[in-house]
Amino acid sequence: MLTLAANVCDASGAVCKLGTARLTSTGSFDTTFDGDGKALIDLSSFGATVGTARLLKINTRTYVAGQYFTAADNAAASSFLFAMTDSGAGDTTFGTNGLRTYNNGASGLEGYGGMSVNGNSAICIAGDRDVAAVPNGVAAMHRP
Repeated sequence: MLTLAANVCDASGAVCKLGTARLTSTGSFDTTFDGDGKALIDLSSFGATVGTARLLKINTRTYVAGQYFTAADNAAASSFLFAMTDSGAGDTTFGTNGLRTYNNGASGLEGYGGMSVNGNSAICIAGDRDVAAVPNGVAAMHRP
């Protein structure tokens, strides 16, 4: 199986959702994942639109990390980690309905751009933060 994640926006680019899909070994959509193999996660109820997303599958959870914007002009962004169950729904045992947000310091643009699993089965997440045009690295670790 292959699971994918991407930022999915409307034609104006103003309304974006987190798009995920899971394919079977034959390349068909896996209908056990959200009924049709595709799931759109709307983060607007958290006051956010998705900017970027990276995906990692561990056991029965799929994790998506990335950046979400909290201002109408996309001038402020924070990092997130979203956990989904094997069925494609938000994992209610993780964060708020599957969403955990991170604020790694001063306001500005930040977001996670990569994930891996270390030898202790912890998820290591890394990205960047741009505060007043000064780039910095950000990182977090989550133990499932």
